[in-house]
Amino acid sequence: KLSPEDEALMNPFDASGKRKLTKKEISYRSFEITRFRSLVAGDYVAARVASHELWILARVVKKWDALSTSHTELMNMTESKRESLFSNQLVYIQDSEEYDGDIRKAKPVARHLVLPLPRSFDEAEDWCTRCR
Repeated sequence: KLSPEDEALMNPFDASGKRKLTKKEISYRSFEITRFRSLVAGDYVAARVASHELWILARVVKKWDALSTSHTELMNMTESKRESLFSNQLVYIQDSEEYDGDIRKAKPVARHLVLPLPRSFDEAEDWCTRCR
């Protein structure tokens, strides 16, 4: 469920009813809103253990709380500023095939190298309708 601030970011029309955002801009904003959300233990994510490696399917081992920065601020940042903000934020993950929830076996990965995946079929459907 989106917050009122996020709903305003996703609204393609201004107060007079004129379209202010294209479908491409809306899908980009939707991705940015979900990209840096909080992660709970057991969430499936796509992750790169190092910036030069391939993406793997992994699961979160330890809860990661989202930063208090608003989505509006995040979207207005350049990619390099976002990367520097999230590079020291670590998410503890395990490969999905080896997942047992043991924090001692978890690998710390910089948050900007972790992409959350939908938590349910309903959420996946919601993401798909936003991207069309």
